[in-house]
Amino acid sequence: ELLPLQRQDFVEILEAMDGLPVTIRLIDPPLHEFLPDFTELSVKVALEDAHGKHDRRQMRLLEAVKRLHEQNPMMGLRGVRLGIVIPRLFAMQARAILQAAAIRIKAGGDPRPEIMIPLVASKRELDLVRERVLAVAAQVQESEGVQIPFHVGTMIELPRAALRAGEI
Repeated sequence: ELLPLQRQDFVEILEAMDGLPVTIRLIDPPLHEFLPDFTELSVKVALEDAHGKHDRRQMRLLEAVKRLHEQNPMMGLRGVRLGIVIPRLFAMQARAILQAAAIRIKAGGDPRPEIMIPLVASKRELDLVRERVLAVAAQVQESEGVQIPFHVGTMIELPRAALRAGEI
């Protein structure tokens, strides 16, 4: 599982910003970046079909990609919604951030990570993902044997969120 920023990168960021809050926005790539290309997969399945080869796995994959295909992937399953559908995506990022903070604490540092959940439009969305981040934090703190000072929140970046800001 690769991340654009690995745990060591977070360690270095937290070290450079020692004693200061560091807001880290969880990545939120569009869903299509996780799926095979719909057109390429369709062609592959059609060619296999034409040659009398029926790969059930490829057919199931094509059906899944077709079901999840979006007209405008930059506006669909993104941000917090992607984190709800694929919980491991945000969990692994939160784990890397919190493990980096634990490393800094053990080294005598004063890390202050602030985990930002992206593209939140409602309190319920924030609550769902926040609960998962808190569960990861509890696991990391227990396994590392340190208390990690951190915050979990969001930025009001959507019109709906602006209208619901009081709740969020």
